[in-house]
Amino acid sequence: MRLRKDFPRFGRSATAVGLTLDVFNALNHDNLGCFDTGVTNAALAHVATFGNANCVVSDARRFQFGAELNF
Repeated sequence: MRLRKDFPRFGRSATAVGLTLDVFNALNHDNLGCFDTGVTNAALAHVATFGNANCVVSDARRFQFGAELNF
């Protein structure tokens, strides 16, 4: 998600300023990965964990701030 605010003609000169806020994983949901794709084990018995996620592959919520100066 990105929010941006531009301030045209900042001060007396023709300089413009833009401020940006980026939010990654804004809702802080876990993105699961490393799915178990083995159907059977060494004894050829069915594995009860088939299709289960074994790890989280996403970062926690992150914020990034930015500024842009145009002159």
